Order: sequence, then C-alpha cells, then structure tokens
Amino acid sequence: MRQFLDKHDKVIIDDIRFPEEAGLIRNYGGVLIRIHPYPGYKYTEQSYHISETALDDYHGWDMEFKPDFGREFLRYVA
Repeated sequence: MRQFLDKHDKVIIDDIRFPEEAGLIRNYGGVLIRIHPYPGYKYTEQSYHISETALDDYHGWDMEFKPDFGREFLRYVA
C-alpha cells in the first residue's frame, strides 16, 4: 500500500467494511467519510450481513453525511 500511496497525491477508497480497514486508512493519514443510505433505501437480508454492519457502531468518522434526497435524485445526478 505504501508504494501505491507514494506514487499518488490523493487516493479514494470508496468501500470499507471493517474497523481494521478504517484503522489502516487512518494509520496512513486518511480521512474517513461515511455516507448513510438515502431515505427510502430498501434493506434486504444481505443488509444485515457482518460485512454490511461491522461499522455501524464505529465512531472514528471525520465526517458523516445523511442524505435527505431519494433514489430519483441519485439517478438524476449520476
């Protein structure tokens, strides 16, 4: 990971699932941003898998966003 970071000024990791991953990013000086699901998001059985819930009680976020827009807005801006 260090070799990759040495070659790039900024890196975006768009999906972490476990506290150990957050810790690694933090150890490299990274910023952690959580984006919560939009209103109306449909939870499924997979939504409760450990890889989807392991960071639910994590409190080390630098920023958190709670979108107040819905799915149609996301389609519009995509």
